[in-house]
Amino acid sequence: MKKRPRIIAGLLFCILAVASVALLWPGEREPEYKGRTLTQWIVLHDRATGAESVHKSAYDPSTLWEADNAVYHIGTNALPWLIKWIQSVPSRSRWRQKTADALDKLPGELWDRTPVDSSLDDPAQTRLGVAGWGFYMLGSNANAAVPELTRLANDRALPQISRNAAMGALTSIGEAGVPTLLAILSDRTHPNRSDAAGDIGHTRLGTNADIAVHLLAKCVADPDTATAARAAGALGYLKIKPEVSVPALAQGLRDPRDEVRSDCAMSLSRLGELARPALPELTVALADSNRNVRISATNACRKIAPDLLK
Repeated sequence: MKKRPRIIAGLLFCILAVASVALLWPGEREPEYKGRTLTQWIVLHDRATGAESVHKSAYDPSTLWEADNAVYHIGTNALPWLIKWIQSVPSRSRWRQKTADALDKLPGELWDRTPVDSSLDDPAQTRLGVAGWGFYMLGSNANAAVPELTRLANDRALPQISRNAAMGALTSIGEAGVPTLLAILSDRTHPNRSDAAGDIGHTRLGTNADIAVHLLAKCVADPDTATAARAAGALGYLKIKPEVSVPALAQGLRDPRDEVRSDCAMSLSRLGELARPALPELTVALADSNRNVRISATNACRKIAPDLLK
C-alpha cells in the first residue's frame, strides 16, 4: 500500500516529462524571409490591401510590394505549408458565431475597437485564408503544387477539403490549374461542378481559353441550375470570344429558370457592345416576369442601344 503513492508520483513525473519534451522539442519551422514567417508576410500583404476594415489599415503599395517580394523569395518552400493549410476544416463553433453576430449589431466604432475581435477567428478558417492568399501571391510559381491539389480536388470522401483545393488554390494558381477545373466541370457527377463553372470566370485561362469558353457556353443549358447560372456568369466576367458566348447567353434568356435567365442578362450587360447580336432576345426580356431579369436586361440595353429604351 505504501508503494502506491510512489508509483503514482513516478507516473505523473513521466507524463509531465513527456509533455514537456513534446512542447519544447523544436518542430519544423515555417520558412522565413528577413525575420518574418510566411504567414506573417501573407497577412501583412492582406492588410496592406486596405480591403479589411477591421484591420484599420489603408492601401499601402510599398508594403504590398515588400510582401510580394518576400513570398517570391520564399518561393516553392512555401508549397508544403500552403498545401497543409488548404486542408484545414473550420469548426463552425456556435459560440464564435453567436458572439460575432452580437458584435455585428454594435455601432461600427465599438466593433472596430473590441479586444475580442481576433479571438473570434477560427484558427482553421484563418489558415484557409492564409493558404488561399498565399497561392494567389505565388501564382504560376505554385505550379508544382497542381498534381497534389488535383488529387485533393477529386477526393470525394473529403468534400470540404476538395472544394478548398479546387476552388481556392487551383483558381488562384491560374493557367496550370485550369485543366483540373475544366475536368471537374465536364464531370456531371462531381460535387464541385457548379463551383468550377463560376471560378473559371475568375482565373487566368491562357491557352485553355477557347476550350473553357466553349464548355461554359454549353453548360449554360445544363440541367443543373447552379451549374448553368454560374457558367452564364463566368462568360460575362471573361468577356472573350463573344461569337461563342453571346449566342449561348441569348439562348439562355429563354430558359424556364429565373436564376439562369437573370445571370444571362447580367452577363450580356457586362459584355456591353459585344452583346449587340443578343438585342432581339434582350428586348423580349425587358418584359420578363422576373424583376431581376428585367433590371439586367434594361442595363444591357442601356449599354448597347440606349435609344431602344426611349
